[in-house]
Amino acid sequence: MPTQELICSEVWGSNGNANIDLVLPGLRGKLYSRACGGKKGGDVYYASACAAGVISRMCLADIAGHGEQVAQVGNWLRGAMRRTMGQHEPAKVFRALNKRASIFGLEALTTAVCLSYDITNGELRFCYAGHPPVFILSAGATAWATLQTDTDDAKGARNIPFGISDDAAFDTGTRVLNEGDRLFIYSDGVLEAPDASRALFGSESLLDVLNEIGNKSIDESADEIARRLASHTGCDTFTHDDVTFAIVEAGPRALEPKLFQLLRNQSRKLANRIR
Repeated sequence: MPTQELICSEVWGSNGNANIDLVLPGLRGKLYSRACGGKKGGDVYYASACAAGVISRMCLADIAGHGEQVAQVGNWLRGAMRRTMGQHEPAKVFRALNKRASIFGLEALTTAVCLSYDITNGELRFCYAGHPPVFILSAGATAWATLQTDTDDAKGARNIPFGISDDAAFDTGTRVLNEGDRLFIYSDGVLEAPDASRALFGSESLLDVLNEIGNKSIDESADEIARRLASHTGCDTFTHDDVTFAIVEAGPRALEPKLFQLLRNQSRKLANRIR
């Protein structure tokens, strides 16, 4: 199984088919993506690690358009991830993306979720732009739950897809992760997978599968979810929409000072280049 590891000052992502192990500072998991009827689709996924290897970020965007629209939003996302990789605030990524997407209006209509994790204190920050909520399984728990943002009473467009309003605001949620906590991130192609009678897989079925899987290994869990989706649709190649999901697990927190983290990760990155 191929592995994509981000150590420091790195951004990686695509909108192509993938079934890989993903390793970020403080997080380890698996990313699965299948484009609808081809090698490239409208689900764009990116991950980054800051220069010190302290802040990890993951972003999944579901773009309504095809071809040039997907490439354009994908480029914007990569650029925004790189410019803000050292900042522990995912809403900054969304504000930058939304201002650009709103220029193109509904042609660039995009839902997205962004997670930012600080390995030094275990703090996870996350926000949504019209996207299905992330699920979390606390270490030792038996049931998954949804991650909700910390909303306030401010008026105006909030947490809506990109491309609708350049004045949209995005609320940030926070959660402290402990070692062994798991997150499940997914596109709406998972929920909207239809069976022969056009009944959708839906969030309840997804939660049932996640709870049934429980604490199986990440590899086993990802394989089982893909198998259940294929069984529901009756086809290994999805024709209704792009399907993307990731399961990641929090590791131990960093105990060393940030400067030590920076020097160690820069050394690791250099060693990998020399090999």
